[in-house]
Amino acid sequence: MRALREPPPWNVRQVVWRGTQLWLGAPSQYYGADQAQALAKRAVQGGAGGHVSHHRRGARPAEGSGVAMRILVRRLGVVAAVCGLLMGVAGVSGAAGPLSGVKQADGGNWSTCAVRVDGTVWCWDYAQLTASAVAGLSGAVQVSVGWDSTCAVRSDGTVWCWGSNTWGQLGDGTKVSRATPVRVKNLSGATQVAVGTEFACAVRSDGSAWCWGYNAHGQLGDGSTRFNRLTPVQAKGIATAVQVSAGALSACARLSSGSVRCWGSNHFGQLGDGTTTDRRSPVAVKGLPGPVTQVQLGNSRSCVRRADGTVWCWGSPGGYLPALSPMTGATGLATGSGHTCARTAAKTVACWGLNSFGQLGDGNTTDSLTPVGVPSLTGVQGITAGENNTCAVLTDTTIRCWGAGPLGDGTTSNSSVPVSVLT
Repeated sequence: MRALREPPPWNVRQVVWRGTQLWLGAPSQYYGADQAQALAKRAVQGGAGGHVSHHRRGARPAEGSGVAMRILVRRLGVVAAVCGLLMGVAGVSGAAGPLSGVKQADGGNWSTCAVRVDGTVWCWDYAQLTASAVAGLSGAVQVSVGWDSTCAVRSDGTVWCWGSNTWGQLGDGTKVSRATPVRVKNLSGATQVAVGTEFACAVRSDGSAWCWGYNAHGQLGDGSTRFNRLTPVQAKGIATAVQVSAGALSACARLSSGSVRCWGSNHFGQLGDGTTTDRRSPVAVKGLPGPVTQVQLGNSRSCVRRADGTVWCWGSPGGYLPALSPMTGATGLATGSGHTCARTAAKTVACWGLNSFGQLGDGNTTDSLTPVGVPSLTGVQGITAGENNTCAVLTDTTIRCWGAGPLGDGTTSNSSVPVSVLT
């Protein structure tokens, strides 16, 4: 996914500090792990109801300027029983050890989820530092994690979402946030879902694409100026989609012909049409040298992988039209906020871009303009990138992650080398 530095300003974030559960009603794109933990500590020491506030819409929070941001404190006897709204976890982990049986995973802003072969979904974040099963969800075949919500496709073609619902991004016809999955209304036959910042899109078996949630920049693709949609609407002109990817405030669909169409925010040229004009209906990406086999959106950048193993990207950093990246021989692709990773035919991983959190996985925190290999990581079946971290599903069905924590290893620490996700 995803996601995610151009969000609407409000969100709910949950963190834990010394056994205390806290919900941060805040523009949390301003809060990383250290800041969130500091706020948690301050709230615990100050007692329930302590707060810092948001001075004005879109501004950086400042203490003492009101009551717009509030930290609600609830003491818990056992940290392992914490249930995160954004994760929808059951609060019960499996036997201690590496998470296994994983067939697909996806990372978002601060949460990562994985689908197991038994159809269950397991997630981890600041509220749950190791993987825990999502309550009330079975038969899942694919999961997508966005800025503050998560959606999964079930084997029956229905889509189920949970998390924040401020803009209708859960698609259930309400604006009520949900701690457990709810079914997206008026949507059947779904084959894949992609969650961005406060919106989501799904591909149906008939090749159509349907989107719901926040629409200030036209990211639902229905051509309307409606600010948001509480249930799915059809993206105009998309009839042969086989895959959809959602970024911060834009989306792209890969068609059966191998062409790509994009819509939504275009401030950084991430739609690839040679302009910076937002598009409320899908437009063709210009300059792609032939059919593509995968499309992946980051925050303000879009990338595609071609059958010949080349990777082409556009947006920020870069330009308004696709340009050849330094990667060759790619068989899989994942994009984060400022980094990109590719799976190779040898089932290894190479990454390039920003590396301040160790998200390139090469053992240091030095940025790289060219792909660097992730040492000692072999047998990679699939890859996914969160905002500042990366995960790889291995052929033995375990999963390893690196970059910005939490990484599912029971800590909140960053790691510049892969670590095993635990239960």
